[in-house]
Amino acid sequence: MSGFLGMVPAEVLDLASQFEHGADEIDALVSEVTRALGGTSWVGEDRSAFEAHWSGDLTRALQDLSTMLRDTGRIARSNADQQTQASS
Repeated sequence: MSGFLGMVPAEVLDLASQFEHGADEIDALVSEVTRALGGTSWVGEDRSAFEAHWSGDLTRALQDLSTMLRDTGRIARSNADQQTQASS
């Protein structure tokens, strides 16, 4: 025996869930910060610049990260399902 241990589907499904949970947390953070920013009485050029940066580059980057985490979770889940089917 070589000592090789293949995929443990339950562990990979757990990783998939962690990726998906991370994506959910990022989505919630974006919503929370957007809501909090909208609720401030801060006015002026600095606020406008900050809000433009937040609602543009920063939000887009976080949404991209969330999408990547979801995609990675979906791939991991699919791999675990395939392993389970192959082992049956």
